[in-house]
Amino acid sequence: WQLHAEQVRQHLGWHTYGTIEVKELTEWLFEEALQYDNPRGLLEAAIGHLRGMKVVRPGLTVLERLVMTTRVRAETHLGHLTDEQKKGLDTLIAPAGLGETTPLQFLKEPPSKASAKSLLTLLDKIERLRALGVETLDLSALNPNRRRAFAREAQRLFPIDLRRFKPAHRYALLVCLLSELLLATNDQAVETHEQLMQETDNRSRGRRNADVIKRGETLNTHVRLLHQIGQTLLNDAIKDSDLRPAIFKIVSRTKLAETVKECELLAQPDDYNYLAYLARSYNYIRQFGPRFLTTLTLRSTESSETLFKE
Repeated sequence: WQLHAEQVRQHLGWHTYGTIEVKELTEWLFEEALQYDNPRGLLEAAIGHLRGMKVVRPGLTVLERLVMTTRVRAETHLGHLTDEQKKGLDTLIAPAGLGETTPLQFLKEPPSKASAKSLLTLLDKIERLRALGVETLDLSALNPNRRRAFAREAQRLFPIDLRRFKPAHRYALLVCLLSELLLATNDQAVETHEQLMQETDNRSRGRRNADVIKRGETLNTHVRLLHQIGQTLLNDAIKDSDLRPAIFKIVSRTKLAETVKECELLAQPDDYNYLAYLARSYNYIRQFGPRFLTTLTLRSTESSETLFKE
């Protein structure tokens, strides 16, 4: 039987499953495992690949073991981590003192209510994540679903649990989590900044409205006086020489001078709007504004346009 099978193999131009074929299949299967995390699917894909190469399939247990070991390699494939990066990752989950939290727990904490302090905390997190080199790590080789699954797993685990994993698996979990945290924290920082600026904008409008209400009675009195004076000036029955006496019958010279002085104090610039009241929030915005702009790199959605315009 074996002799007959060998003759059939040679006649059809098929190859035996030898060292070269094992190496080629392993490399091909590794690339597939980076993108797909389905053991049965990988096994079927391996069988199909061997068939396409005209290689006689080994026993299923042989291929199942290859799939299992390849999946383990793929799960922990992160490219090159420097010793400094590994040390930084281990520091995140290092045991803390009694009543203290680990750096990882700090990074995982959800943002608190929007405030200058909460925004500064988010910016601190972004800088700590960048210091670990999270932005420079290329995770494109890992399937997005696998990255998210690793991130979710690391999110629910305590530092003591992560310390029990083998280094390769531990680093894979941590890097995927930190990558997701950096993206989420960037979004949270932008949203918090937007909310703070919106609140500041609303306060500016409120100050303007309060000022208008406060000066409302005075403004109404002066507008009514202007209306009376305007009607007198537009009355063609009154001669030009009689206009001043007619106006001073409406309001005394002294009272008119006082009114003109008050109007000068009430008058606003030509470009007057609620933004003029924003200056009162200068010290508040200074608490987080400069740090926000230096920490985050803002780009226009249109590549041909600059983000800031004079």
